[in-house]
Amino acid sequence: MTYYDELYQHTLALQEEIDRNTKELQYMKDFLTWRDLWNDFICFRMNAHLEQDEDEPFPRYVL
Repeated sequence: MTYYDELYQHTLALQEEIDRNTKELQYMKDFLTWRDLWNDFICFRMNAHLEQDEDEPFPRYVL
């Protein structure tokens, strides 16, 4: 396999990941609309901050 073939395969994999994430984002947007939670989401996004929990290996947003 040539360098360009590998690069092409990597690009295809990235595009598939982008497509999956785009579809997942659309589901989330539709859920927020369906449950009428957009105002809560905007409030959370504007006021949340990252907090590290010692029981978790990564930080997450909290109010």
